[in-house]
Amino acid sequence: MKTVCVLLSSYNGELYIKEQIDSILAQEGVNINLIVRDDDSSDSTVNILEEYSSKGLLSYYTGKNLGWKRSFMEMLISAPSCDYYAFSDQDDHWLPNKLHNAIKCIEQLQNGPNLYISNTIYWKDGKTRVTRKKKPFISKERCLIWSLGPGCTMVFNQQLKKLVQEAPPKIETPHDKRVQQVAALFGHIYFDMNPYILYRQHDNNQLGATVTFNENFRRRFSYYCSFRKDDIIEKEMSDLISCYDSSLLKDSKTICEKLLSYKSNIKSYFSILFSKRIRHENILSTLGFKLKIMFHQL
Repeated sequence: MKTVCVLLSSYNGELYIKEQIDSILAQEGVNINLIVRDDDSSDSTVNILEEYSSKGLLSYYTGKNLGWKRSFMEMLISAPSCDYYAFSDQDDHWLPNKLHNAIKCIEQLQNGPNLYISNTIYWKDGKTRVTRKKKPFISKERCLIWSLGPGCTMVFNQQLKKLVQEAPPKIETPHDKRVQQVAALFGHIYFDMNPYILYRQHDNNQLGATVTFNENFRRRFSYYCSFRKDDIIEKEMSDLISCYDSSLLKDSKTICEKLLSYKSNIKSYFSILFSKRIRHENILSTLGFKLKIMFHQL
């Protein structure tokens, strides 16, 4: 059986973390190496982790509070050698065949640094909803800008882990987005419409989802109408070029450079704005996304 290193970052997770750990340990058809980094919890989370650790079911360590982005990235950079890797939140519930199915899908891809992402079942107050009704459009350009799914659905091979590990980001960036970006540049991405995770939503989510139509509409409206000055895409593209410059194929580097300069270079701006490879699954979402590009808000 293949060994999967599951990386879980915990923070004040006493309410749900036992259920999540149990669902990870109950995965079928794989060997589990569960590693937890506690991000300076003030509740009983560490006591729960110690209980599992004393039985040899997981390994954990504690550290200063870094926030979820830096905590997960630290874990990924220092992760041991395994066949596959997966990220885990502290409050979800994994179905028993989640990891085994992911590996089967990855093995269908061409050899390379490959990534698996799946659909999810949003789970809030006893109500559930499958996240996606349509398979997402996947292109290198889109995957550099927009996350296809949450990190807790991601499973990836050792080749992809090494690429991220050997050239860690110099900026603070979400661990899952970085893994997706590197996979888009150098490997392949498999999106599975079948959900294998109950993606729990509650008031204490570090980063949440939406269940109802109204919640989803408000979040989308807020995103597409927001204006920000943090230059996220430029920073990410600059960092990717800096970390992987000598390894990037010409077309990949060209895409990164266009995204890096789309605000200052008119040719890059129109190339990005009218690219058919930067779009969503429906007209309204694509229009909103193009508006973000028009007003330099990526």
